[in-house]
Amino acid sequence: MKTINFIADGMHFLPFTFLVFILLIPTSIRYEEWDSTLSERLIFQVVVMSAVMLPVLINAIGREIKSTSAVLS
Repeated sequence: MKTINFIADGMHFLPFTFLVFILLIPTSIRYEEWDSTLSERLIFQVVVMSAVMLPVLINAIGREIKSTSAVLS
């Protein structure tokens, strides 16, 4: 059962990551009117993806801490 939960927890990240990646594709494509460098666009993408994934990650960490503290009690 724990293995299934472990796999299911990892599957939470896939739809969000895929959606954000699709939404950020225009920032990856170089348009002539953009004055940003590749590093600026990559930093922007990392910040946006981190902001989207942070609530899911915090929820997963909280559940893991809760289950660990229940075992220790």
